[in-house]
Amino acid sequence: MVPTTVRDRVRQMDARIARALALIEKNPNMPPESLAAAANLSMSRLRYLFRLHTSTPLAAYMRSRRLAAAEELLRHTFFTVKEVAATSGFAGQSHFVRTFRRQFGLPPATYRQAVNSRNE
Repeated sequence: MVPTTVRDRVRQMDARIARALALIEKNPNMPPESLAAAANLSMSRLRYLFRLHTSTPLAAYMRSRRLAAAEELLRHTFFTVKEVAATSGFAGQSHFVRTFRRQFGLPPATYRQAVNSRNE
């Protein structure tokens, strides 16, 4: 059956967007340009289709996945905040701290202390 409405088409996720989602899960630090190339889309088309199918802007989704990876590193490693920032694909520690605080309500070092104190 061929979809007849926009809503029906959106329900059937574009295989290229499904591939992009899988690639982001595998490597949250993947540059968006490489992601677009791997999905065989231009950057503008990737952004458009990604938002259409997920209701989330591509940059926001990628940032949330990088922050989730950073949060896991903070919980399970002894990396410094600077190392976590670099490993998670953030350009600098201050940008990472600001972004992490906005998402989780605490700076990374304080978050780590709070999580570790709960687990003891």
